[in-house]
Amino acid sequence: MALTSENDVNQDDHLQARFQRTDQWKPVYTWLETLEDTEVVKSNDIGDWLSANPNVRDDLYSRQSCYHLMHYIKKLHVKILKRKERKKGLPITKANKKIMSKSEGK
Repeated sequence: MALTSENDVNQDDHLQARFQRTDQWKPVYTWLETLEDTEVVKSNDIGDWLSANPNVRDDLYSRQSCYHLMHYIKKLHVKILKRKERKKGLPITKANKKIMSKSEGK
């Protein structure tokens, strides 16, 4: 009979927490991936989407501050936009970097 070490138990807790967080953010990822914009989503758009999805909003607000939530969603969208550009085979140009970095600060 194999005994589980404390390290194994901690690792299981870590994996479980990671998957819970992923499930929590899954609706946000899905929404961001459906957007056809080439610019990072604005705070007003995020607020409108969260208002239209009160269950997701309540779940996210129970775990993060409003500021963190807006910042993180914008950061996710930047990553998604960059991934879309790479899939198309287009290089990330200076102009696109400038648009993305400007939008991140809003």
